[in-house]
Amino acid sequence: MRRLLVLAGIVLVMVGAPGCSSRAREPVVRLDGSPRFPTDEGVATALDRNGITLDGKRTYRVSDQLRSFSTYTRELEPMITRRGQYVQVGVVDDEMVWMSGVARIIEVDDQPAVFYTGRFRETERGRFVFADGTTFAVGKGVDPPTTASMVTVRLDPRVHRIVEITE
Repeated sequence: MRRLLVLAGIVLVMVGAPGCSSRAREPVVRLDGSPRFPTDEGVATALDRNGITLDGKRTYRVSDQLRSFSTYTRELEPMITRRGQYVQVGVVDDEMVWMSGVARIIEVDDQPAVFYTGRFRETERGRFVFADGTTFAVGKGVDPPTTASMVTVRLDPRVHRIVEITE
């Protein structure tokens, strides 16, 4: 009987191990240029190692496994440097597991604006997708470029949409 229990325990460990190890290796976000679709985005109005508040309204806890990076270079960087900037976040179970820093907010004609420059790739899920994996929702009347090209987009941080594109 004891041998049977030991054998059953070994089988359970062998069967369960591959599932556990493959889950542990799954990244919270891919930084290989594949499209990143944020759970939320906005201005990081409050930020510390325990939480983030976007636009002064929506708050998320920070995961111990957080990956914070530049949307342009995809290099890891401290999240705390993004206070007051436009960011995109991935959230799982009310915890921010990734954050990409986009840019500072500037005023244009007395309106807040965010500018992003990147190589347009395609439109997917109503969002423009760029070569570095960044995606942005598109406002009414904004048409995608006809070719994959370098563009600058202007986002309205109040509505989280591209409102202008320049090729």
